[in-house]
Amino acid sequence: MKKTIMSTAVLAALSSASLGVAAQTSVTLYGIVDAAITNVSGVRTSTGDQGRVTAVSSGVLDGSRWGIRGTEDLGGGVRAIFLLENRLEIDNGQVSNRPVSGTQVPERFFSVGGSGSLPAPNATAALNVNCGGRTTDGSVLGARLTEGAPTAVPVAAQVAAAQVACGVYGQAYPALASASYGVNIPGRLFDRQAFMGLITPVGAFLMGRQYTPAFETFATFDVTGTSSNIGPGQLASLPALLEIRESNTISYRIELGGIKAQAMYGVGEVVGSEKSSRLWGINGSYTTKDFGFGAGHNERTNELGQKSLKTTVIGAYGVFGPFKFTGVAGQFKDDAPNGIAAFRTQVLNGVVATINTNPALAALVPNAALIGRNAANAAYDAFKQDGVVYGVGAEYKSGPHKIWATYNKYNDKRPFDADVESAGLAYIYSLSPRTSLYTTFVQFMNGRTAQALPGGNGFLGGVSFAPNTDNRGMAFGIQHRF
Repeated sequence: MKKTIMSTAVLAALSSASLGVAAQTSVTLYGIVDAAITNVSGVRTSTGDQGRVTAVSSGVLDGSRWGIRGTEDLGGGVRAIFLLENRLEIDNGQVSNRPVSGTQVPERFFSVGGSGSLPAPNATAALNVNCGGRTTDGSVLGARLTEGAPTAVPVAAQVAAAQVACGVYGQAYPALASASYGVNIPGRLFDRQAFMGLITPVGAFLMGRQYTPAFETFATFDVTGTSSNIGPGQLASLPALLEIRESNTISYRIELGGIKAQAMYGVGEVVGSEKSSRLWGINGSYTTKDFGFGAGHNERTNELGQKSLKTTVIGAYGVFGPFKFTGVAGQFKDDAPNGIAAFRTQVLNGVVATINTNPALAALVPNAALIGRNAANAAYDAFKQDGVVYGVGAEYKSGPHKIWATYNKYNDKRPFDADVESAGLAYIYSLSPRTSLYTTFVQFMNGRTAQALPGGNGFLGGVSFAPNTDNRGMAFGIQHRF
């Protein structure tokens, strides 16, 4: 039996022309240009109400990109390969984007303890404070902030504590979101992928910025291949459910018939700490034209070297004539979020400094360190994760026509209970092998404290105007591949 060793990702990186026997060396320019008119409901207006946004968006069905891939036949069944893939926002020519909700964060991030809901406004206006753009009962919020105080805390002090914490949150959260909430905020030239390596008779050895093993499993068994917002991947984006890509990685990939497997290790590159900011992952699958199944797993450490996000994904599909049915499920657990330690310290120091530098406030609220710790811990806890996401889908293909139908659910096991469901449809009409027209529709159904908002394949949807509200997204677009 002839043995072929190659990963799906490496195959995607190389064109059929590149793999021709006659070609000793080749370099290929390729890409996808995807643009659509989109309409999203449930966006918060400047007055805090619900509104719609109509926009020209890039990468709705597939993220717009251009890339360069190359191969050189070294003989003896060994080839050198490389791939550099740039992110392109066709609507404005940039390489990064932000959600339509900007730097807004979910209201549960301001809730301070409890079950993740901001308290309702108090009938007595003097007891109310503004927190996260919403009027809330400061006495209830303040009571949570002063838990653990050695003596009873007067209501006036509780309200003052809530005002301080909400003020610090109001500065810290937008700054954090501005620095990290979006796609390719650092502006990397080749954000999507950038790797090189060797394909040998015993496997492929690659180094660089690559897709993670758990994400590749997720994409394989999502009926859309993570295309558009009708798949399960966008049900929770702040914080993200899994790492899509990782920089500074070393990977080994193998394909033997229908069996595929990958192992990856991401070097943290933190001076003085080999354990910090690392990632490792594995996956394996068996796929044929009629059916397939597989599993993937990622684990990472945060900047302090603590065990952070752990992701496990399983999936399967079956093909019956023109129909394909898929199912994917992922479990996500994170008790020590990555990249939040400095933010936690910022909140603590901000609360303490605000109280201690104001003599009148310090006299009213004597427990500055306690309030600072409670506020900082609550902010840190908001980024922890414990949940399961499910996605089922169906595909129908006939000639130039393709239809996707999906149902997805995120079950949040945290006290926040930010469950989200979505149902979507997509229709794709191929004008040619390279150019397609498409339309998509998705309905997001947010649970009690959830605020998910539809986005697209190449951009995040963001945060809706209020918790426990349903939102819709529609798109009409065109895509060309080259």
